[in-house]
Amino acid sequence: MADRVKEYVDNLFSEIDDRSILNELKEEIRLNLQNRMDYFIEDGYEEEEAFNKSLSDLGDIGQLIEGLKRATEEDSDPIT
Repeated sequence: MADRVKEYVDNLFSEIDDRSILNELKEEIRLNLQNRMDYFIEDGYEEEEAFNKSLSDLGDIGQLIEGLKRATEEDSDPIT
């Protein structure tokens, strides 16, 4: 299931180019999701249900990703 968490997080950030920020943020989200999953599994949930519940608890991080994409695009634009 850890591979599924990694794949999910990697896909979230597939359009971000700034590797230093990207790797740190992905690792933080990956650990958060894995910890939530472990908690739900210990609480009696099946892996699939724990994964889905963890994603739901994480919430919509789409705005974070869009903001990060804009910030990295602005940093890479040449000054005119």
